[in-house]
Parts: sequence; C-alpha cells; structure tokens
Amino acid sequence: MMDNTFPYNNRINYNTFVTGVWIPYNGWRVKSLHDIKLHDGTILTQMRPNADSWSGNGGCVKDDQVVAIRVVPDEERGNYEYTGKSRIDRDLRYFGHSIPVWLEEQQRFIYPDEVPEDMYITPLQQALWKKCCTKEGDKEESWEVIVLTVTGNLSNMDLKSFTDGELTRLFEETDSRLVTPDVLSERIRRRVLSRYNSL
Repeated sequence: MMDNTFPYNNRINYNTFVTGVWIPYNGWRVKSLHDIKLHDGTILTQMRPNADSWSGNGGCVKDDQVVAIRVVPDEERGNYEYTGKSRIDRDLRYFGHSIPVWLEEQQRFIYPDEVPEDMYITPLQQALWKKCCTKEGDKEESWEVIVLTVTGNLSNMDLKSFTDGELTRLFEETDSRLVTPDVLSERIRRRVLSRYNSL
C-alpha cells in the first residue's frame, strides 16, 4: 500500500525501524537496501542508494527516475547484509534520530510537529537512543538518552503509559547506543511485574 498523503518536505519521510512499506520517494533515504519503483511502474529489488543514484541487479538508476521506495525487510536480505539492530543503529548514526512515526491505523508516517492541534501520538513501539551532544571545542564527549517513538496511533487524548523520563531510566550502562523496541518492551514488562510482585 502506498502512502500518498504524506506532506512532502525537506526531510526523510520514513524511519528505518519500519520495513516492507512503500512510500513516495522525496530524495531522502537511509543507506539500507531498498526496493524501488520507477515512474513507468517497474519495480527493482535489492537496490543500494549512493549519492544521486541506486545500483544493484537492476543496473544503475538515477534518483529522478524513482517514484517510491521500500526498505527491504531483514528476512529478505542476504547473509552478508546489515540486519536488525546493526542495520537500525547504522542508519541512525548516519542519518540522525529525528524520525517520523509510523501510524498503524492510518498506514502512514508523520513527524510529531505535523500532528494536528488537539491530537496526540499514542506510542505503540518505542526505542531508546543515546544521542551525542558533544559540540565542537568540547573537551569531553557528552551524551543524552532519548526516546524514539517508532509506531503509534493518533488520538484526541494523551495516552502515554510511561513518561520519557521513566523510559530513559531503563537504559542500562552496558547498552550500546540503541535499545530496540523489543528489548525496551521486555524491560517495561519486567519493571511492571516487579512493581506488581512488590505489592
């Protein structure tokens, strides 16, 4: 299904956590393998983006020939491709942590600053990311753990189960920079069970 309602802008219009979804191509993409759809309807699979073109078994294709893209799901990738956490971590390091949220009910992406007034994103899947805050000239590195909302739904009520502060406290000292939605969900489950068992 294509998301034709996305408001085009000068930033990436999808996030690397959500794969297998066709979205209009606006010139921004992560480094992962993609399937691409050309203006004439041709679909080329397993294409690699680089500079202003794509390459792979389908040959070399310039950006202006591409109308839609789809991040190839991990299960469709070869043995020597980045998958899972390593794929997501690489894409966030290269392209930043400012990502749109996949709206499950509406089957489209939206940035938090595009949410209509009096509406809220109810998170379904979230991740933790250790953001580098070091500025040029700083003598030491500085980091901040932030919450990334990966998927959710729009609602007219603010229905968050946990605050960002509660979630960032689940980042462990042994974690690298990324805590995936699956790992975070398990930590939340353990936290809730421990609170319940202490009653």
